[in-house]
Amino acid sequence: MLDSDATVIVYHTEIALGSGTELTLKTCISQRKPYLLLDSSVLLPEIAGKHIAEFVQRHRTSVLNVGGSRGSVVPTIELFTEKAVLSAIQYLREM
Repeated sequence: MLDSDATVIVYHTEIALGSGTELTLKTCISQRKPYLLLDSSVLLPEIAGKHIAEFVQRHRTSVLNVGGSRGSVVPTIELFTEKAVLSAIQYLREM
């Protein structure tokens, strides 16, 4: 994460206190690195992908870190994140 230009944090409903996701968010804030929070409980992956693409462009990101909730905690999060990132790549190709 420290070697990236920006971070996308994918979570489901809330970020648990003391979680790795919370640590990632706090690190972004303390390092003054841009971050984008995406709640998979309220977004479709395609919409999340559009947000990611716009975020990447706005911050001129070359290296993007993607983090968030564990698949063992939120079983649907890995597929959601994969679809969102693939969607973002498609949006960026079209921009």
